[in-house]
Amino acid sequence: MISGGTHPEGTRNELISKVKIKGDKLIIGRNSELLQTDRPLVLEYLQRYLPQFENRGRTWQNLLSEGKIPKTDADIERIFRECDRLTTEIRQKIVDIRHTYQELDQMVNKLYGALGFGY
Repeated sequence: MISGGTHPEGTRNELISKVKIKGDKLIIGRNSELLQTDRPLVLEYLQRYLPQFENRGRTWQNLLSEGKIPKTDADIERIFRECDRLTTEIRQKIVDIRHTYQELDQMVNKLYGALGFGY
C-alpha cells in the first residue's frame, strides 16, 4: 500500500529536494513526508530516481502528471534490470577502451624502436 504525505496538498507541490528514506516513508526537503509505503522496492526506486530532479524546480505532482513514475513493482524491476544491464555494458566498454590504449602504446613503442628512437 502507498499513501500520500501528511500534508495532502503541501508536499505534492513542494519542490523535490534532499530525498531520503526514513523507515517506510519517503522524505523530501527538510522533513516533509511525501509518501508512506510497505513496498521497499518503491522506496528504493524513488530514492534512486528523484534526486535527478533536485534543483530543477520539479514537484511530485509534476512527475505524476507527466507519467514518469512506474505503476507496478514489475515495472520497477524491469527498470532496475535495464539499469544493471547498461551499467555492465558501460563498464565493459571502459575495459575495452583501456585494452585498446594498451595495444596502441605497445604499437607506438614498437614503431619508435624500429625507427631507432630507443623506446
